[in-house]
Amino acid sequence: MAQFEIIGSDHPSSLAPFHRTTIGNGMTLLVREMPHSAVANVAIWCRTGAAHEPAGLSGISHFLEHMYFKGTTRYGPGDMDRVIKGLGGYNNAATSIEYTSYFASVPADNYPLALEVLADALLHSRFDPAEIERERAVIREEIERKEDNPQGKLFVEFQSALGDSTPYGRPILGTPESLARIDQEAFHEYLGARYTAPNLCLVATGRVARAEVAARAAEVLGAVPGGAVNAVAPFVWAPLPRTERRIAKDVRHTYLMLGFRTPGLADLPESYALEMAAAILGRGRSSRLVQRLREELGIVTALSAWTWDLIAGGMLVVNAGCEPDREAQVRREVEGALTRLGRELVSQEELDRARTVSIADFRFATETPGDVSATLGQFHVARSAEDAVLYVPRLGQVTAEAVRDAARRWLALENAVVTVVAPDGRAV
Repeated sequence: MAQFEIIGSDHPSSLAPFHRTTIGNGMTLLVREMPHSAVANVAIWCRTGAAHEPAGLSGISHFLEHMYFKGTTRYGPGDMDRVIKGLGGYNNAATSIEYTSYFASVPADNYPLALEVLADALLHSRFDPAEIERERAVIREEIERKEDNPQGKLFVEFQSALGDSTPYGRPILGTPESLARIDQEAFHEYLGARYTAPNLCLVATGRVARAEVAARAAEVLGAVPGGAVNAVAPFVWAPLPRTERRIAKDVRHTYLMLGFRTPGLADLPESYALEMAAAILGRGRSSRLVQRLREELGIVTALSAWTWDLIAGGMLVVNAGCEPDREAQVRREVEGALTRLGRELVSQEELDRARTVSIADFRFATETPGDVSATLGQFHVARSAEDAVLYVPRLGQVTAEAVRDAARRWLALENAVVTVVAPDGRAV
């Protein structure tokens, strides 16, 4: 019988306590029992994404996600989706820079079969050449849609500029050229090299019983081979000299991203201080930039500030939309707010207000079994699932001094990366 460790009993919440163990091949298992739920969520997470991809095969992680439910030695194309829907559930998948995940949410009594379906795809996918060609065309259309969407184009260009010459700058969707190189053999090689037991995590949440989940996991996933822990090739993630990219599109509004490299999960105290800095700048109606640019001046159509923390580095970003003739004013306001944040202490009242908004957002996003599963899985592949339970207590420890000092170190305007999608290519 699997021996579980219990995690988070000191910080009970929708996320905790949860239980963790490994099955015989070294694959991690996380279980959050929610006995009053009518549903269950099972998910397989793999610590591999765009940053791990071999040279010349950019986009293979996302392509593999598309192929995951496209047929095995047991199921034909589309059958796996029909099985999950026949159970009264739904399934989906996601790919990011450092992870890929696959999940199914079903009425609780049906989760063992949902787990079997996910495991079958992991172990017995056929990667039929005809299905590969169909999905290749689908992803090419996805790339084209992102090119045509101003916000999508904005982020693709921003990520490329911020991640310049590092694995974090690689496009998650790949390129038409790289997609053309991916065939059945490439899929089998990538799956065999990256989807090994030390890099996989099964998360089960909702009305599940941990002993049964462990037994089922050992039965259907025990054949997953071992291997080395996936790692991104080492790279330097230091502040960049100021960089600007401007893209002309057939759009009515101007779309702006202004951001900075940050230490991410490589420096947890700093990452939490910068999380609070983003909340103070642009999270919620009472935040500085929302109050100033939307409520007082009325010069933005959209405004937000956010962080994205990855294993070897992260980013803090201010995202705005405005009329073209307001761009210069919006940029001055944003840059002024960033400068002040690194020079002056925020008041305790403002800090507490931003903290309250951040904690509320986190709690609202971790209510259902699916939410809990996604949160535990993502925190596990990034660093540790315990970090999810400690998120709220750690935010509570951030001081005004820590926010000011982190902003001073990481949010200097001479290190800003600015990307603009505008109706024309001229500076405003």
